[in-house]
Amino acid sequence: MRRKKGLKSAPDVFMDAVRGIFMPSAAVIKDSFIEKGMKVIEFGAGSGSFAAPASKAAGRGGVVYTACVIPEKEEQAGKKRASMPNIVPVGFPDTKLSDASVDRVLLYDVFHLVENKKDLLKEAYRVLRLDGRLYFKDRRM
Repeated sequence: MRRKKGLKSAPDVFMDAVRGIFMPSAAVIKDSFIEKGMKVIEFGAGSGSFAAPASKAAGRGGVVYTACVIPEKEEQAGKKRASMPNIVPVGFPDTKLSDASVDRVLLYDVFHLVENKKDLLKEAYRVLRLDGRLYFKDRRM
């Protein structure tokens, strides 16, 4: 049985609700120390729940790049991005960003979804500035 495009399955809805309780996005982003004007990349970005508060934290002078690792989630992320002009979608695994160009790399609740974890980590390391920070949380490992 196939799902209609754009509809979430019961497990997706449940997991989003659970994550909201145990890993609230605004609190997680606050712990990432994103400052106004920073460049941030979020790998995952499927539901947009971390990109939205990161966008607010980075402000108008900052940029939040979103690399969707599940193509089916791109549409959902795109809807949330529409009202936030400083969110810019990039490809995955090749983001096409310059070397050492971002201040923060966010890997929140995504690592378990990625088939080639080595490629993800190589790309995260490549785009991260020397004085940047990588933040990682994954409940399902």
